[in-house]
Amino acid sequence: MTKYSQNAASLPNAGAKRVLIVDDEPAILKVVGRVMDLGGYESAGVLNGAAALSAMAAEHWDLVITDRAMPGMSGDDLALALKQRAPEMPVIMLTGFPEAVGRRELFEAVVAKPFDCDGLLAVVAQALKKAEEAAEARRTARGRSRLARTVPS
Repeated sequence: MTKYSQNAASLPNAGAKRVLIVDDEPAILKVVGRVMDLGGYESAGVLNGAAALSAMAAEHWDLVITDRAMPGMSGDDLALALKQRAPEMPVIMLTGFPEAVGRRELFEAVVAKPFDCDGLLAVVAQALKKAEEAAEARRTARGRSRLARTVPS
């Protein structure tokens, strides 16, 4: 795994969100990693889906950006595997062929290559906000459920 954030050691303490980038092209990993760094995110890149699944098992990530066409495991297959393990994980597809994405429901967004840096950052921020709102709704529902069980009727 290649770390891209310049201050990766200090970012987790600062509350930076962590973005895992998956692409079989090292140049794309580097560019997207730099964009995430400029956006204030901690990021790391891996070259294939299997490495992404290993990274997800080893560390906490807040969002995944994946290419579609990769050897071994496609971005579609990776998203399906991620959603089976962590249904709340936001996944963004970054692809040169957005019309070929098969299971769009697996992705919070599909971003076409070449991409606009500010546009990609906006999509990431929106996906993270949506994930945070969903997590808060789950916590609230659990709290209400616990309260309902403890309050005598």
